[in-house]
Amino acid sequence: LLKSGTKPDRITFVSVLSACTHAGLVEKGLEFFHSITEKHGLSHTDDHYACLVDLLARSGRFEQLKSIISEMPMKPSKFLW
Repeated sequence: LLKSGTKPDRITFVSVLSACTHAGLVEKGLEFFHSITEKHGLSHTDDHYACLVDLLARSGRFEQLKSIISEMPMKPSKFLW
């Protein structure tokens, strides 16, 4: 995608984060999550945070998960849990 010059959008990142979650690629998923804002200039959506919560919970990183949730710019919704 990137090699072809196509820029990823918010929906693309939901798919990428979900794929990282299901493949157990925690560090890669975290890298992609941070690149959304830092490299691509997009804002995180509720869906991005939901994917991140899933990624961290499945990998047992509960302390990191609590930290992320407390720092989210939006109030956690029932869909996040």
